[in-house]
Amino acid sequence: MILNSEFGEFCVNVRIEDDKVIYTRDRRMNKGVFPAEEYEAFIDFYKKMVKADKMKFVLVKNL
Repeated sequence: MILNSEFGEFCVNVRIEDDKVIYTRDRRMNKGVFPAEEYEAFIDFYKKMVKADKMKFVLVKNL
């Protein structure tokens, strides 16, 4: 999952290597001064990051 915004980028990746689940998370915030009118867009971006960070996955054993 990748989220892009003028405020930054958030990426979550899950992969399986051998018998391990590898979970990586990368958050990059852009430097800058943003106008007050962009505050709601920033909050929306932040909430999407939080929601993505709280996602769950289920491991199922193959029979």
